Amino acid sequence: MLALSQVTGNVRVYTYAENRMEQVLDLTHHKESVRSIDFSPNGNYLYVASKDKSFSVISNGRVEGQLVGVHDESINKIAHIENDHVLATGDDDGTVKLWDLRQASNGK
Repeated sequence: MLALSQVTGNVRVYTYAENRMEQVLDLTHHKESVRSIDFSPNGNYLYVASKDKSFSVISNGRVEGQLVGVHDESINKIAHIENDHVLATGDDDGTVKLWDLRQASNGK
């Protein structure tokens, strides 16, 4: 699997096998550029961070959840920290937040 993010806000996911690439997903749920993407360690989740100050979790080709307005500035980095539940996000002002997705409504 290969995931690409674009300044248009799109996220495209491709499979690659036997020298052949095929697009399997095109997501357009972010309103501004997608600045960072990261797969979970087992590859079941794709984490997406955007200039629109939100991040989302993708699984099985669907947006499982999106937290909007979680930073005061645009998010420029997202990374899984532990298993499929703990993430870190960083924004343009240097603020870093940790997220436990089991308690995502509470945030940090």
